[in-house]
Amino acid sequence: MLSIDTATDGIYNYFEYGDNLKYDEEKMQHDIETYGLSSYDEWEEFAPYEMYYVFNGQYLSVAIGKGLVTKEYIIQHILWTLQMIASGELI
Repeated sequence: MLSIDTATDGIYNYFEYGDNLKYDEEKMQHDIETYGLSSYDEWEEFAPYEMYYVFNGQYLSVAIGKGLVTKEYIIQHILWTLQMIASGELI
């Protein structure tokens, strides 16, 4: 069973699923055209590239644009995650 912490609310599942449990490609493309994609340049001050890449950072503009999260919340979550990794509590 997969368990996802509620601390990650809004930074996953920003696209709608179709009947086949796959992202609805038309709606996904519409969201990307509407909100754009984030570049690593926007996040490099806060997160290493590996974290940006693993968490699909290019889609954070969609999550923010849809009002699922704020940039401030994402930054707070990044800093918390980095602190947990540094302390050994999260690997």
